[in-house]
Amino acid sequence: MFPETHAEEDARFLGNEMDGALVTFVLIPGGSMFAGKRPILLPSSKPPVAKRGNMIFVKNGFTFVISTELAERVIEGTQYDRTPAQEDALLRGRLAAIAAKIQFTKPPAAP
Repeated sequence: MFPETHAEEDARFLGNEMDGALVTFVLIPGGSMFAGKRPILLPSSKPPVAKRGNMIFVKNGFTFVISTELAERVIEGTQYDRTPAQEDALLRGRLAAIAAKIQFTKPPAAP
């Protein structure tokens, strides 16, 4: 949907999250959910590059994917100054916080 979208190479397996979860990061040029909230750009300005974090894990035989965007990257404009490592840590924390709020039902008893 968005040309030049690519996954960053620093995916990480978190053994302590959700009995094991994979966290990946994706850069999406011009693909922000917050594009309408960004400051007005000059005609020569490039569209922002969104960064999304994804947590993938398996629970009770189902694969779950949680995804969130680092909104600040888009809406703060030139005031935004986090490093990629800081972005990754922030997204990992937000994904873990979302995952911690999920309540799973118990799987049915085996016959």
